[in-house]
Amino acid sequence: MTRSSREQFIQRARATKAPVRSLALLDSVADLAPLDGIAGEARVVGIGESWHSARQLLAFRNRMVRYLIEHRSFDVLIFEGSVSGAGRVDAFVKGEPSDPALVLRHLGQAMWLNRETADFLLWLREYNTARPPHQRVSICGMDSVPPTAALSAVPAYFARVDAVLAADDLAFIERIARRFEAVPLSSTSRAAIWGASEVFVELGPSDRGRLRSIFSTIVSRLKELQKTYAFASSKAEFRSIVRDALMVVQACDILGARLTSPREANHQRDLAFSENVAWVLDDRPGSKAIIFGHNIHMAKEPFRSFDSEELVTTLGDRLAQWYGADYVAIGSAVGVGRLSGEGPGLVDIPAEKNRRRRSSLASIDAALEEVGEQQFLLAMPGDLEWTQTSQSMRSHLEPTSDYIPARAFDAIAFVDGIAAATPLPDPSV
Repeated sequence: MTRSSREQFIQRARATKAPVRSLALLDSVADLAPLDGIAGEARVVGIGESWHSARQLLAFRNRMVRYLIEHRSFDVLIFEGSVSGAGRVDAFVKGEPSDPALVLRHLGQAMWLNRETADFLLWLREYNTARPPHQRVSICGMDSVPPTAALSAVPAYFARVDAVLAADDLAFIERIARRFEAVPLSSTSRAAIWGASEVFVELGPSDRGRLRSIFSTIVSRLKELQKTYAFASSKAEFRSIVRDALMVVQACDILGARLTSPREANHQRDLAFSENVAWVLDDRPGSKAIIFGHNIHMAKEPFRSFDSEELVTTLGDRLAQWYGADYVAIGSAVGVGRLSGEGPGLVDIPAEKNRRRRSSLASIDAALEEVGEQQFLLAMPGDLEWTQTSQSMRSHLEPTSDYIPARAFDAIAFVDGIAAATPLPDPSV
């Protein structure tokens, strides 16, 4: 690939970019009208972020989501967070009294414990209040880790509907649930999978196997007697409990794989994401969903785990295969080296210790910075040599991701610098 092909891309981006005049959630979203052409008639839009807990990326995403809700009739938001815990967030945005700082904890991920996400929930709650129940936007999760909420929900369902679980199994599940509940969670915590992995290691092989066996048996019983259980509760509640039980099995597979192969754990996790997102879509015919997560999950190309050269099929890759043009991926990119480091939770590693910085000048991010605009949205051109050739993309994850831009993303949201999101106070303090 020649330098001229890169310059050709930069010149095209300068000519076709859509400048974004503000990142303030409540400002006019008229500058985001190019999303009409990017999203088109797609049923699912994945919005990725290259850096978790970055203020500008969260703000940009929030405004894009607002536009898609108000102008493209999207009505389901799927967080990279707990499948069962998301129900508490959904109840909040539909009017249940609470505090966003509390309900966001039910997603089980530190990356959502910030003022930017809380403010968005408050906006969505107000938006929903002005609409009849059938027109309100719903919140869902797609992650199986940690399985904390499901470990409580499934036994509670059986206690009410069919007291078939053995007393010693119930006591065992309760003990495991308490272990997961005890994992610290704050805006500066590591990703949830780390704390959950530590719990899984401490359980030992026997308890790990027992936990998976109990919930595999529960899933089989629910599927075998689905008419009976749906009649004894409701069809909606039955489907929710089946998903919760499956989520515990998924969590066991993800955390079990993580003990020996991070690559296999990444495979199991993105597979679970895919199944859980498909379940949300199947459960809501006619709905239109927006997914929040990291670029590596939203991209329509596989990624490489740090421990293996074997590629991992992503959520975005599967959705592109399953739904075709009905899935649109919007990635994010950040100007080279422009990390302010202010506040907790933002990676700011010296260049000599960070492979990402040393290779950053050859990245997608660096090319977009040369466009010369502070923040913009760019529909990814597919007819250029540079966008059809593998390029690196900066991220807080290792290793640096490589993408063929025109295959991986339909569009990129670019900001020229990021700072840490504003952390929410720990409710226990």
